[in-house]
Amino acid sequence: MLPQETAQMAVDVGAKAVIAGHNSKFALARHPWEEPLVALTEASIERPYELLTPCIGEAVPIGWAKAGDFQPWWERML
Repeated sequence: MLPQETAQMAVDVGAKAVIAGHNSKFALARHPWEEPLVALTEASIERPYELLTPCIGEAVPIGWAKAGDFQPWWERML
């Protein structure tokens, strides 16, 4: 799914939290590697779920994590 579709799907199913997966690990597409996280972050503004964006390998305490717990780590990588 594209980031905008992911955001809408989360609303449609009543998700409490979203963790983006299968993105930003390798530059394998024709778009910049960080673009999916940037687009999903923008698409998630004012949505009724928490967007969790842990750094690759970072632990996520299920049920306790909040969106503000994670910084936009991909911005440091640019």
